[in-house]
Amino acid sequence: MKVKNWELYRNYRLPLPVARVVQSVGVDLPPFIESTYKSKETAIPRFLKYCDQDTQIKAIHDIIVKNNMTDVAILLPDNDCVKNVYDKLKSLGGNYELHYNDRENFKNNQDSLSFSSSNPKVMTYHSAKGLQFEAVFLPYIDKFSGNESDRKALYVAMTRTYRNLYIMYSSSLPFPLTNIDSSLYKTTETDEIEDL
Repeated sequence: MKVKNWELYRNYRLPLPVARVVQSVGVDLPPFIESTYKSKETAIPRFLKYCDQDTQIKAIHDIIVKNNMTDVAILLPDNDCVKNVYDKLKSLGGNYELHYNDRENFKNNQDSLSFSSSNPKVMTYHSAKGLQFEAVFLPYIDKFSGNESDRKALYVAMTRTYRNLYIMYSSSLPFPLTNIDSSLYKTTETDEIEDL
C-alpha cells in the first residue's frame, strides 16, 4: 500500500481575496497557487484613505461599533504607535485591550489582552504572530518603510485575518502596496448601495 502524501497548506484559513493581495507583500514566497487556500470567505480587502491619522482611528472605532465587531485586531508597526492608538481609541469610548512594551522602562509595560473577551486588541505586527482575528485593521500604513524585514512583518500582520482586512493611510500607499492591482481591493468603508 502506498502512503498518501498530504500537503501542508501555507495558510488554509486565509481568504483568497486577502491571499491575492498579500502575495505582493511577502518576501521569497513560493509561487501563488489559488487552490491551496481553503477558506470560503469572500470579503474583499479595503484600502482606505483618510485626511489624517486621527481620522483613521475614529474610523476604526466607528466601523467596529457600527458592525458590532467582536473579534478584532488593530495592528501597528511599533510600540509607540500601539500606545498612541490605544489612548485615542479609549478616549472614543468602548473597551479596548493592548499589548505594549516600553523599550526604555519595562515597568511601563502594559498587557491587558484577554483572549476570552470580545474586546478589540491593539498590538504590534510582531505581537500578533500566530494569532487570528475576524477583522484586522492596519492604520498608519504610511509609516511603512518597505525594507525586507518590515515587509515580512507587514505580511504577518495582513495574514492575521480570516475575513476582513482594512488598510488605512493618509498620504499615499507605500511600496509594495502600490504594486497591488486596484481591482483586488475596495476603497470604501462599506459596499455602496445603488439607488433603484
